[in-house]
Amino acid sequence: MNNRGNILFTSLLVMLAMNLLVIGLMQISLKNNKQANFKTIESTNYNITDSCAEEAVDWLKSQSKPPSNLPYTIQKSNLEHLYSGAEDSETLNLLSKYSYNCVITFLTIKSVDGKTIGTGNNVVIGDSYGTSGDLNPNYYYQISATANHGNNYSKKTTTIVSVEF
Repeated sequence: MNNRGNILFTSLLVMLAMNLLVIGLMQISLKNNKQANFKTIESTNYNITDSCAEEAVDWLKSQSKPPSNLPYTIQKSNLEHLYSGAEDSETLNLLSKYSYNCVITFLTIKSVDGKTIGTGNNVVIGDSYGTSGDLNPNYYYQISATANHGNNYSKKTTTIVSVEF
């Protein structure tokens, strides 16, 4: 019986099996890395839409009376005003790919998903709200915030805010 080539052949088969295992594990690792990057982009986009909505609320708060120049748009392609100053160069490079856009509109009929939640400037059950004493009527605004990432990914949120002037 000739066993001279069996060890070499068996070693090659074991090496082939190990290589296939390593390739499979690398593919799984790359896929998980891609999913983690996507989740990071998604989370960052959500936080940026939140920052955009906060900036829109701050703009509404700075008005002394109901704004007449609506819809009002806040658009930023450079988000350096959100940086803390502690970011490293890699983080700054990643953040440079983001931008946001907010549109503030006045709601004459307040509705969410087609369901009316109120009309006009009235905020509570009675129609007398805002007409007696020092109570002021509340005005409702819709803030549509969109964050964009350079890889063609965007996130949009809609916020309804009530402002008393």
